[in-house]
Amino acid sequence: LPPLLLCLGQVWCFQGFEAQELDTVVSRVAEGQRLIVECHYNYWDYSATPKTWCQLRDEKCFPLVSTSYTSDRYQNKVTSGRATIEDDTGNAIVTITMEKLQVQDSGVYWCARYYLPSTMYPLKTIKLDVSKVMYHLLLFTGLFNLGLFFFVRSVICIVVAPWTSTSLC
Repeated sequence: LPPLLLCLGQVWCFQGFEAQELDTVVSRVAEGQRLIVECHYNYWDYSATPKTWCQLRDEKCFPLVSTSYTSDRYQNKVTSGRATIEDDTGNAIVTITMEKLQVQDSGVYWCARYYLPSTMYPLKTIKLDVSKVMYHLLLFTGLFNLGLFFFVRSVICIVVAPWTSTSLC
C-alpha cells in the first residue's frame, strides 16, 4: 500500500515524513477560451510515473485524462474529450490543455502523479473559474457644430468581462 497522503488546506501535503509545498493557481477565463497549465516534477523520481489531470469533487479526484503505459510504450500525449495531457519527460514538465471551456468546467483540478488504480499525488492545484463573457454595448451619439456643418460622432464602448474593469472606451 502507498503511504498515507495528508493535505492541509491544499497547501502542504505530507507523505510519510516528506513534506511538499503545492502550487495553487487561480485561473479566471471566459467561456470558450483555452486553459494551459504546466506542472513541474522531479525528473529522477517521477519521469517514469504516469500523470493525470483530474477534477476534485466530494473530496475525490476524478481523472479526465491520463498518460499511461501500453505494452512496452509510454503514451506521453493523450487526448480525451476537450482535455489533453502531455508529459515531456526530458524536461520533467506535464502540460495540460483544456479547450472550449464552459461555465460548468469551473472547479478545482489537480495535475498529479498517478498510481493505479486510484492513488494520486498532486503536483499543482488549479482553481478554475469560467464565466460567461458579457458584452455591454454603449452607443453615444454626439452632434458637433463645426462652422456650417454638423457631424455625427458615435462611440462604442465594450466591457469585456464582468470580473474586470477592462473597457475598450
